[in-house]
Amino acid sequence: MKRTLAAAVLGLLALLSYAVPAYPWGWAAHTHVIDQAGTKNSAANLQEVYGGMAVDSFNYLILADPNLAPVQNILFHEAHYQPLPLWENAPPALKPLAYGFVSHNEAWGEDWTAHIQNLTIGGREGYVIIKAEELAGALSAALQGAVGADALLVVSHELIEYGVDLLVRKELNPGIGLEIAKAAMLRHSDFPALLAATFGPKLAPLGFSPEQAAALITGAEEAFRQNMVLYGMILALPDDAMLMDYLVQFLKPQAQAYFDANGIILPPGVDLDQVIRFAIAASMQLCADDYRKELGRTKSHTVSQMAVNGVLYRGLFTAKK
Repeated sequence: MKRTLAAAVLGLLALLSYAVPAYPWGWAAHTHVIDQAGTKNSAANLQEVYGGMAVDSFNYLILADPNLAPVQNILFHEAHYQPLPLWENAPPALKPLAYGFVSHNEAWGEDWTAHIQNLTIGGREGYVIIKAEELAGALSAALQGAVGADALLVVSHELIEYGVDLLVRKELNPGIGLEIAKAAMLRHSDFPALLAATFGPKLAPLGFSPEQAAALITGAEEAFRQNMVLYGMILALPDDAMLMDYLVQFLKPQAQAYFDANGIILPPGVDLDQVIRFAIAASMQLCADDYRKELGRTKSHTVSQMAVNGVLYRGLFTAKK
């Protein structure tokens, strides 16, 4: 089983490193929260899980094409700060996906505690932001000072999220990788059209026709979905050393693409493979003592805010696993 899964991951790595211009980061923490906040119906829960991840489908378009910066800015803002229209547009069959999608938002949902205001560790910033600031000094030294402060915080932020994902897998849900992969593979086929119908019109001021906007949005979502299959399969690897080897293969080209897009040249002595390994281990150490409490409070906060905003659907509370 271990050898079969590893071979599948290796095949997907080879395919996606060439075919998919997307640069996703970790989502096990979002999956854990929606598992606690959403329905107990297993099939609907998988749709919630994917919806909760798919908010990030548009986050890294500029790494594929810098000319897409205005598109990325609009789609990021709409997905993370104005998600309710997608909920309102969703037919009953897509409500679980829409429920997960809305839960992720940064205005008052799960990402609010990660990026805006934490609920457990003090200070006036999000949990992930505070932890990224703590990681940045050690990461700067590992990168030999080659990365400026702003870019360093972006990279630190992403690595903290991966560290939390690995803690979730290790301590809270060892099966979360398979859950992520399965959710991506089984997402409802009508979901891309819902994304395009909801957010496509927002691209009209940039000169996109409805057909062009739909093609861009659905293409980005498909790239994201494939990457979530791969990421979930990596987290599902039972051997920790093998998992880390594949995770580094997954992250290294993405990190390099980010550096290239920002004109950052690493010194010859920097081994990016080793930097990623060091930073993920440091991230796990920084978060190990308090991430559980923050995720628990995030769940309570999000459930409350979802109810306040009327984001509820038939079967959410009554279904049984």
